[in-house]
Amino acid sequence: MTKVIEVLAHMASNANLQSKQAIESFVTNTEINADQSKAIIANDVLSLERQLNVYRDIVCFLIPAEDGEPVKEEENDEEKTKTVVNW
Repeated sequence: MTKVIEVLAHMASNANLQSKQAIESFVTNTEINADQSKAIIANDVLSLERQLNVYRDIVCFLIPAEDGEPVKEEENDEEKTKTVVNW
C-alpha cells in the first residue's frame, strides 16, 4: 500500500503528469501491481480501495464518562485552589 501512496503523492506533486498518456507511462514503470496500475490509469477509486482494503468512511464513537467519583486530577485541582485561598 505504501508504494501506491507514494505513486499517488508523486502524481499529485508533478504537474507533468496531467495527461492520460503521461500517467499511464509513469504508473507502468512503478513497482505497483498491474491491477492497481489499471485502477489508477482508469481513475477507478472504488477498485483501488477494494484492492488496498481501505474504507472511505471513518466511524468513531464517543462514550460519555459516567457520573460518579471525580477524576483524581480534578480533586487535586480543587485541593490546590482551597490551599491558595485559605493561605
